[in-house]
Amino acid sequence: MMIITFFLLLISPLWAPWWVAVALAIIAAPYRFSAFVLIPVGLLYDTWFGVPIALLYGFQYLYTSLFGCMAFSAFLMRRRMLSDV
Repeated sequence: MMIITFFLLLISPLWAPWWVAVALAIIAAPYRFSAFVLIPVGLLYDTWFGVPIALLYGFQYLYTSLFGCMAFSAFLMRRRMLSDV
């Protein structure tokens, strides 16, 4: 399941709207080894489609920061849930 989700995550920007990629990243985040794989995927998305956003003072790495926050929060939630067991 993790490999299929990761493959769909890589090719989804080519055939689907942006929100499909974000939904697939949310699905992939809880898996143990794929949470921090989201950061290079975000860099790949920003390389393909990243443009400076004037509202954010020319910030270009929106996917990278979004996927990095998802990966970090998934790491913290997993650590918190496993420490209570």
